[in-house]
This record gives sequence, structure tokens and C-alpha cells, in this order.
Amino acid sequence: NLLTSLPASFANIYSLEFLFLGNNKFSEYPEEINYLTNLKYLYLNHNPIPELSSGIINLVNLEELVLENCDLVGLPTVIGNLHSLNSLTLSHNKLTSIPYTIGNLRNLSYLDFSYCLFLATLPKAITQLSSVTFLNIEFCGLRVSELDAVVVDWLIKTPKLKSEDSGLM
Repeated sequence: NLLTSLPASFANIYSLEFLFLGNNKFSEYPEEINYLTNLKYLYLNHNPIPELSSGIINLVNLEELVLENCDLVGLPTVIGNLHSLNSLTLSHNKLTSIPYTIGNLRNLSYLDFSYCLFLATLPKAITQLSSVTFLNIEFCGLRVSELDAVVVDWLIKTPKLKSEDSGLM
């Protein structure tokens, strides 16, 4: 697969629930995806996409979003409106921060920030993720000195949280 774009007619596949577009050559997030409102699983891993469109807010049924190794430098704040999301993979990206709206993802159980080397801190709102049972922050640029005490306390004391080697410096 070496797709660089999607045809405009792709937006008309309303019943689509699974979309695997990994290992292609998208240099920007394909806007046609935003019209696939029944989409539950979206895999865009291994594409050089530096940012997501705020139109992703239309994917109200999205349960799993895989954006591993996409060169992402940031996330739109509307990511917090994806209330059906239960799995979010953001590993191997260039993220420097996570929007506070991530705390709105109350159904999120799986969260992966591993190898986000430029991610120095987590927002306090992450402590509102009461359903998270797996958090991978392995080999992130996280520094305990830059984390809010509430976040550190949450990372240490949340009994059901299973995380990989924290990699905290």
C-alpha cells in the first residue's frame, strides 16, 4: 500500500466500521474519513501525518484509534469529544503535550504514549480517566519534576492501572 490520498467518493461509504490505512504515504489526515460516522476502528499507523483534523469529532462511534508512528506533533482538543473511544495508541510520535480534554474520554481503557520522546508532561485531566486499565508511558520524555503532583499520585496509587516500565526521569 502506498496511498497518498483517498478519492472524494470514499466519504460515501457510510456503513464502513473498520478502516485500516496503515503503512501508506499519507502526508496529511484524509478529510474523507470524517464522513464515515459509523466507523468504529481506525488504523492510520505508520503514515507521516503531523496533525489530525478537528473534523475527527464527527467519528462519534469510534472505539479504537491507532496512530502509532505517524510523526504527530499535537492532537486537536476535540479528541476529548470521542466519547466511545476505548483504545488510543499514540506511540512513537513527536507529541510534546496532550490536550486537557483527554480527561473527557471516560470509556478509555487502553492508552499508549510509549516512545513519545518529546512528551515531557501529562495534563492533570488524565486523572479523570477512571476506566483506564493499561497505560504505556515507556520511554517517554516524562519528567517527574514536571508532572503535577496529582498526576504522579494517580500513576502510583491507581490499583487497577497496569503500566509498562514508566520510563520516568
